Amino acid sequence: MKGFSEKEDYYMDYGVEGDEDYEQLQVQSRETRNIEQMNVFGDAFQQKPPKRSLKRVLVVLVIITLLLGLVTTSVLLFLEKTKTDEKPLPTPLAINEFVSYPCKTQLSKSTDKGNADLGSRGRSFLVSFIQNHNDGNTTNRTIIVSSKTDFNITVALPESQSSNLISISSHRSNVASFKKLNVHYSLVPSYSAIESKGIIINTSVTSSVLSLTEYRLSSDTTTVFPMDKLSTNYIISTATPSNSYLGSGSHFTVASMKDNTHVSIEFVADHDTTILLQGRSYGRGDTFNIILNRYQTFKSDIMLI
Repeated sequence: MKGFSEKEDYYMDYGVEGDEDYEQLQVQSRETRNIEQMNVFGDAFQQKPPKRSLKRVLVVLVIITLLLGLVTTSVLLFLEKTKTDEKPLPTPLAINEFVSYPCKTQLSKSTDKGNADLGSRGRSFLVSFIQNHNDGNTTNRTIIVSSKTDFNITVALPESQSSNLISISSHRSNVASFKKLNVHYSLVPSYSAIESKGIIINTSVTSSVLSLTEYRLSSDTTTVFPMDKLSTNYIISTATPSNSYLGSGSHFTVASMKDNTHVSIEFVADHDTTILLQGRSYGRGDTFNIILNRYQTFKSDIMLI
């Protein structure tokens, strides 16, 4: 039996009589399918996601709040620590003002155990200088005495020295009161000689003392310890001495605050080194002995042979 074509089936099913009616039915059929597909997709898009439970939302919000609080606390603690570690800048001083700050160094041997916490501060000081340069006209020698409050000082010199050799000026800064003593060049000890050139300073309050020598671009500063903190044994480190001319050797100064002070200097040099002091030769383990009275000083000028 002969089958029918698709077009002939449409003619029989829908009562179509010609090709024009067939084409119209085809267009209507496609439009119907498109509308059905759009309805299907539209229903899918209009479906709402399932609602999350209120309990889960609250838990998430609590966790976020805790994390934010932890981060904020950490930042605040860091800023507070940074602020605490910052040291305030000192108050600017006027030009030419000088302030001596107390040293916290503590000596193991001290006759005044009750004032061990004062470090290098005290009320009585013995001061002596070492030459910075041979030309006394171009060098400056200064003693700075400072304290937190206003104070008075007395300066004692050997009978052989004139009080005019020291001039005193008083100053006041924002944090301390201090006095500046300009010392004449004649009070500087000579090389390898026993002389009366010690300076004793007494203060009315606990103070700190510095000694300075200046020559052009060279400046030497020493913290002076009070007499009640001084000892009887010292280790002195020196530069390698020269052998060219007087004054080019290795130097240190010894000063006495009491009469009949026996000073013994033991040389610890290399085994093959011979040094010269006051015209005599010394080697490793040899001892140089002198006796000093109050205010007397001895400045070494050790040279190599």
